[in-house]
Amino acid sequence: MNTRNDTGEPEENKPDTADSGMVPINGPQTDSTQPGGQIPLESRPLAEKHGFPGWLMGLGWSVSSFFLFQVVASIVALLALLILGRVAVDSLSSDQLFENLDVMFISNSIGQILFLGLGTWLITRLSVRRSQRRAFLRMNTPHWSSRNAIYAFLIVLVAQPLIMVLAWINLQIPFSESYLNFEQAQLDMIENYLRSDHIFLFTLFHVAIVPSVCEEILFRGYVLKNFEKSMLPVLAIILSGLLFGLYHIRLTQLIPLSVLGMLLAWMTIRTGSIWPAVSAHFANNASAVTLATYFPDLAFDEAMQGELPPAHFIIFSMFFTGLLVYLIHRLNTPKNAGGAHV
Repeated sequence: MNTRNDTGEPEENKPDTADSGMVPINGPQTDSTQPGGQIPLESRPLAEKHGFPGWLMGLGWSVSSFFLFQVVASIVALLALLILGRVAVDSLSSDQLFENLDVMFISNSIGQILFLGLGTWLITRLSVRRSQRRAFLRMNTPHWSSRNAIYAFLIVLVAQPLIMVLAWINLQIPFSESYLNFEQAQLDMIENYLRSDHIFLFTLFHVAIVPSVCEEILFRGYVLKNFEKSMLPVLAIILSGLLFGLYHIRLTQLIPLSVLGMLLAWMTIRTGSIWPAVSAHFANNASAVTLATYFPDLAFDEAMQGELPPAHFIIFSMFFTGLLVYLIHRLNTPKNAGGAHV
């Protein structure tokens, strides 16, 4: 029902954020208990109090968390290997760390949980009030979130041929022979591990579950939201995706990883929740682990690496990826909604 303003003109009802559960998190924060509704300057989050732009907060923490994660994970792995007697101090080398991938997986998970997950949750307090952290990180679960999660999971699976095309494009960029040998040595270690009698659920937990949750909290939660505070959503999607690609330190996969990051960022903005992106991220990593574990000859077929998939696979992938993107878009578009959408 419409009301009328002081001039007698009809005024449309606006959604009551208190009743709907929505929390305003982009503009100056208010407090109904204070005169004028404004929070005193000394009580505001540090970023707002000192005028730090959102892009700086997002970029700063993504770099800091990556550094802390790498340092702590390396220290934990080194101490574990020394305690287990797998390496000696006088003969320690970086190759020995990668040769013990089970220990590396555990140490990486500890680092990701501590800094990308828990650390991001705590650092969000610098950008918003404590009661607004879940909304800021988009950790809410709309009533249609299960359908979004299913669509997101399927998108990544059917998009694999397109991802292979992007990987092929990336490989057309010239890289030094030494760098290519470095990446190949790491891939060889991973292949040897996955071809061995490893525990599938153990690997799945550390390679798919932990990264999909922790990396999404960081990139599609904290970084993306902060970028949106400083720039248009489209630019925030592009830059956060590029940052996600660089984070993995695999230059030969920079393009597909960045585009995947952009897709996950779009999902997050469109659905209003990071959980569809978590589902898609898990699907990507879990499918790789499953394929490499149960079909290693296919997963590590050198004849297929660096080659384009068959044309009919690409067409199939384009059609069903587009269809699923449309379904997510339509599912999260309110009826009779007008205006442009990301």
